[in-house]
Parts: sequence; structure tokens; C-alpha cells
Amino acid sequence: MNWQWENSINYQRSFGDHFISALAAYTMEHYYAESALITAWNFPNDLVTTLDASGTQIASTAESSWSLLSSIFRLNYDYKTKYLLTGSIRRDGSSRFGSDRRWGYFPSVSAGWNITREEFFPKTKWLNNLKLRASYGITGNNNIGNYTWIALLARADHNFGGSIIPGSTPSGISNTKLGWERTREHNIGLDLSLFDGRLDFTFDYYKKITTDMLWSVNIPISSGYSSMWDNLGKVRNEGVEFSVSSKNISGKDFNWSTDFNISFNRNKVLDLGNIDRIINIIGFGAKNITRVGDPMAQFWGFRLLGMFNTQEEINKSATYGTQLPGTPHWEDINKDGVIDDKDMTVIGNPQPHFTGGISNRFTYKKWDLIVNMSYAYDFDVAATLESSTMNLGGIFNMDREVLQRWKSPSEPGNGRVSNSFVQTNLDRDIASSKFIYNVSYLKIQNLSLGYTLTNWHKIKQCRLSLSVQNPWLITNYKYGNPDVNRFGSSSLMQGVDEYDYPLTRIVQLGVTLTL
Repeated sequence: MNWQWENSINYQRSFGDHFISALAAYTMEHYYAESALITAWNFPNDLVTTLDASGTQIASTAESSWSLLSSIFRLNYDYKTKYLLTGSIRRDGSSRFGSDRRWGYFPSVSAGWNITREEFFPKTKWLNNLKLRASYGITGNNNIGNYTWIALLARADHNFGGSIIPGSTPSGISNTKLGWERTREHNIGLDLSLFDGRLDFTFDYYKKITTDMLWSVNIPISSGYSSMWDNLGKVRNEGVEFSVSSKNISGKDFNWSTDFNISFNRNKVLDLGNIDRIINIIGFGAKNITRVGDPMAQFWGFRLLGMFNTQEEINKSATYGTQLPGTPHWEDINKDGVIDDKDMTVIGNPQPHFTGGISNRFTYKKWDLIVNMSYAYDFDVAATLESSTMNLGGIFNMDREVLQRWKSPSEPGNGRVSNSFVQTNLDRDIASSKFIYNVSYLKIQNLSLGYTLTNWHKIKQCRLSLSVQNPWLITNYKYGNPDVNRFGSSSLMQGVDEYDYPLTRIVQLGVTLTL
């Protein structure tokens, strides 16, 4: 059950060339969920399917809730639509945070200057609008799940007088100082309109500093626990965004317009508190590392140079313990003659060099066609699925590339797949550049074609439409869609492809009637 209660009051007034508007609001939201699960197995036959006929049953129930209270105030000022100013502040309280830091204050201010409305600005036919913008604000994040700050109880049976007695024990450490994650953002922008609005440009430069990040951090085992949630670190995201909207052709029967945008973002970790790195295992053969001075969640592992072909090569090289011909040859980063954790290095970056989208709209008489595309260039994906699909020590189907495995000194293969008879775990389980793919993509996300009839018999309007989602993907990634991540929106674990479900192509036919 989810309920929401919003109360707001608005005020607007003009004073000659001055216009002000104000908003005050108070909102409440509460969410509650409960669930029950009963699992049964070891049925003697299919004749009786009630749960009590099974040999084993397990039952469990769960419930959770969260609440959010918010107070909001916003003030707008406008002078001749030439000078624009907006200020706002909101106060939010979340039940997901500790009792000492449950409330957060988030102010913002923005200003705009319509230069083309100044008397000194020359009146031209080709330049219709020129506007400068600037803003600063703080936003908060509370997406950490429920009860992360509380020391929850877990069942822990114990022996008392020779009998097993049910009991409870804390499953974690409480943190009453767990609070809001905050992002401070500066933004400077420019809006430009040319040729009677046929060409519009928007440019933005932004800089975001995120502090008090919500992370599960490792703590000394002597505490009785291995990790706890805390506010930790500082991360900077800085970049530029550029968009263009154009009316390419404007005719009586045929029209064509285009929207294009591109974004360049650079991510850097500035502080991690009293630690210098966080390493997460993201699957067999892959790890993410977040460390001060670098982008978040880079791929971490050994750099693969190929496969050892002969014993002579092994004798002259650094090895991971005792290795045999046909096993991976990794780079000895620190040149100490031994392959160990000190030779692990950055082997990839899941952050794209740039991303963007393109949308085209065509109309011809009663026909219309819309094509929406997205793209990303130069980023890395960890194909951890290969730890299974190229597992030569396993018992399941494998990728065709295993046909190019190392077989003998005279048949060395392609240098990516080891032998099939010894030490296959070295090729399968250890994080290395073998599993990292540098990729780019261009996707047509939606293709929509329509035809509209008006005043047809007694029908005012009849529209026939055909749309296709994900009709086309261009990429150099061998496993299909590279825009994947097994761990969702996690900031510490990114770019992981572990049997991601392929893009679903959906074809829809539609008829819309207006009587």
C-alpha cells in the first residue's frame, strides 16, 4: 500500500514590468508491503498436490515500510522576461536514515538573461534568441533500501541444557549517523535560436560534487561483522552537453525535423575516507576497483599477453605458481619475476567517452515517420558469461571460439583460450583482460510509422500506426547489446554482462478513432 498526500499554495502578482510567483508545499508519502512465501517439495506423486502432501515445507513472511516528509518553498522573479531569477529550498526527512541525520536541507538558485531583449542588442533576422543561464543547487539521495541503519535481529538457535532453543542475534551494526547523500551542482548554459526558430542550439557545462555517499564499507572482523552502511567519500562528475534542434525541410506537403544531443562526462573519485580503494568481485574473471584519483568502477585484473606455448617460454617468464604450456601468460607489471596480486592493474573503463541520441521526424501529407536512436562510444564491458561459455573444464555448451584454443606448440590457437586438459581454472576464474571488450553502439530504439485520415464517413479522425521497438543494433560487441549491467544502477559495480537478456523487439499495430 502506497499513499501520498500533497498540499500546496501558489501566489502570483505583477507590478508593472515585474512579475513574481511563489509556491509553498508540504507533502507526505508512506509505503508498506508484506509478503508470504510457502515452498514445498518431495511430493510422493502427482495425485495429491496440496502442500501437506509434500515431504518438506518451508514458510516465510516479510514486511517493510518507509516514509518521506517534505517541505518545499520556491520563489520566481521575472523582469520584462529579460532577467529571470528562481530560488528554492526543500527540507526532506526519510525513515531510511538514522535518528541523528534523518533530515536534509536542499537549496537551489538559478538565473537567466535574455540578451536579445536588451535595447542595445542589434535586431537581426537570423538571430532570434540568445539566453545565458547559470544555476547552483544541492540534491539528496536516499535510495539505499529500508532499515540499513538499524541493527536488525536474525534467528540464532542455541544450546541450553542439551536442547536447541530458538533465539535472536543482531545481524549488523546500527549507525544512527547514516544520512543523506548530497550532490552539489554548478551549471552554466547558453540557448541560441536562429533563422526564425529553424535552428536551436543548447549548450551546458556542469560540475557535480557528490559527498557523503551511501556505501556498504568493510569494517574489522573483530567487530563481529564484515561491513556496515556509512556516508563515505567524494566523487566529481564534470562535463558538457550539447543539443541541436533543426527544421531541415518545411514545405507544404513534406517536413523533416531533427533533434541531436551529445554528452561528455568525466568521473573522478576525490576521497574515500580512511581507505584508498574499494574492490568488488563482479563475477568469475572480473573485478571493479574504485580508488582515489581515478574514475569509479574501473575493471581490475591481470593483463593477458597470450598463452604460454613452450616450457622454455615459461622458464623465462614470471608465472602464477607452477604453470604448464597452454596456460595464460600475464604481464609482470612490477617486474619482480612472480605473478601475484601486485601485478593487477586497470584493464578497462565502463564509462563511455561520449553518449547521445538522435531523433528524426518526417511528415508527408497524411503520413508521418519517427526514428529515435541512441549511441555510446568507446567504453568497456566485462563479459563474465565467458567464464562459463569458455569453461573447458565444465560440462555445458561452449562458445565456438573454443575451437581456436591452444592445442600444442604447433597449434597455439588465437591466444585467448587455454588448453583443455590442465589448469583450466587459471583461464576461467582469475580476473584478466581476456574478459574485457572495448565497445561502441548505435541503436534504433523506436521506429514509428503512421497514417491519419480526417472526416472519414462519420469519423472525425482515424489514425493507423505501426511501431517497432529495438529494430536495429549496430555494435562491435559479439554478444549483442553492450549497454548492460548485472548490478543495475550500482555505482561501484558497473559494465558487467552475465547472460544479459537480449534486446526484445516489439511490433505494435494500432488504430485510434475520434468520433
